Amino acid sequence: MGILFVGEDLDVMLALCDKIMVLCHGRMMGVVHAHKTSKEELGLMMTGALDLSNKYEDKPAGIARDTNIVPDQPEDEGKEA
Repeated sequence: MGILFVGEDLDVMLALCDKIMVLCHGRMMGVVHAHKTSKEELGLMMTGALDLSNKYEDKPAGIARDTNIVPDQPEDEGKEA
């Protein structure tokens, strides 16, 4: 189960959340773990000065760096002809 929490108070976000997705002008800047980040890093992401969205090209946007989630494949892919 997950809960979506939207807010600007970084102290509250760091205290309540496990993972934090940062948006800047509607663009995702990255997903970080609350216990592995800082208010400074979140602030830079919130202003657009730090973009972690392309840091890990092997994982789709929005999936935290240390998860084992793999993207869904279309039904035709992965099948031999």
